[in-house]
Amino acid sequence: MSGRHLGEAILDGDFTSIVGDASQWLGWLHHPDELAERFEQLRTSLAPRHDQTILLGMGGSSSGPGMIAHEIGLKSLEIIDTSHPDTVQRSSYAGRNIIASSKSGGTVETIAALAWAMAHGAEEADITIVTDPGTAIDQLAASLSLRTFYGDPLTGGRFSALSNFGLVPVVTAGARDLQATVLSRVEWLDAFSEGFAAAPATGWGEVAVSGDPLSSFTALWEEQLLAESTGKDGKGLLPLAGSNRAIRDVVAHAQRTHAFTVGVCVALQVDPFRQPDVEAAKRQTFAELAAPTADDFANPDELEAWFSESTQPLVLQVFGPLEAAPEVSALRARLASAGVSVSAGLGPRYLHSTGQIHKGGSANLRFLQVVVRPSVAPERIQGRNYAFQDLLYAQARGDARVLANAGRNIIRTECANVEQLGRLFH
Repeated sequence: MSGRHLGEAILDGDFTSIVGDASQWLGWLHHPDELAERFEQLRTSLAPRHDQTILLGMGGSSSGPGMIAHEIGLKSLEIIDTSHPDTVQRSSYAGRNIIASSKSGGTVETIAALAWAMAHGAEEADITIVTDPGTAIDQLAASLSLRTFYGDPLTGGRFSALSNFGLVPVVTAGARDLQATVLSRVEWLDAFSEGFAAAPATGWGEVAVSGDPLSSFTALWEEQLLAESTGKDGKGLLPLAGSNRAIRDVVAHAQRTHAFTVGVCVALQVDPFRQPDVEAAKRQTFAELAAPTADDFANPDELEAWFSESTQPLVLQVFGPLEAAPEVSALRARLASAGVSVSAGLGPRYLHSTGQIHKGGSANLRFLQVVVRPSVAPERIQGRNYAFQDLLYAQARGDARVLANAGRNIIRTECANVEQLGRLFH
């Protein structure tokens, strides 16, 4: 059956072509129809107390609103999607609107950052929670009488950009208008069919996104949607940085990319709404926090030899502060100059996106994991028995262990800064 016929069946309520229990995860199909009314309700009901807004969130809770803010030119939204202490501890939380967004309600980076913000200047009256009903952070919000907005339980995080997860942060940050385009049936089917046709015959391939995920939230959002939806059973599309392109209508772009991605997944016969290896890495992080193991970092000579031994595609995973993104981009370019495909991500951000395709995709990927040594002093996070340094290293070790257990070729190193590491590769 053609991609167009399968797409038509999906729009008509027949989801049998989608692997898994798709009926539980298709709420995003209705978000465009509801967007204009939802946006207006938020615009009239939200009364931010400050000009600047900080969003604490990971994965779809940060990349979706980040994309919308980027494309409509909204400069007043700062996104902290990391556990690196050099970013979290150096940020200012007083006199800011604070949004803590987590679909699961238990995202460790978000909960820890919220605890830190509340102990370092954020007032309860300035805090807004976005989550699904009944989660742990929902219960916390109720106990503190924090303003709360709910997501759609029938929509996974990476498909939630046009729900409250995407809208509440940008409205809080000052957005007063958003073009609420709804794709026609023909436009949606065109995008779905394009994705169906783009699926590689071998089950594995690469795809360029709209810019650099290290500097563009639009590219970061596309990267997560494609990688986390497709990367299972040895199949998938590995997103690589592409050329910047103008997105004239971000709402229409979100719908087309949703349809395209599901089209790819139907052709590959993988479940677009499942991310088993992401969950495995999360479990390993908590195991490392409870009983830390020793770090096994390679020395510079070992790194050079390892890099030179193969031309297989490389994944650069840098657990560094968000401010290190330009240095990571430069290192990626240096590595790619050797003629290899290189995907680069900041940790732990990538754990919530490309982390799925790293473990569930091709076994031919190689991994260079870099931990940028924090420069700020460790401080215990309020209500926890660990500091952000402990969390960061636990996440890095946990992901490395899951990769190694999956038989992936991984090497790890630690450095004071990424620029220092870049000098090793000529």
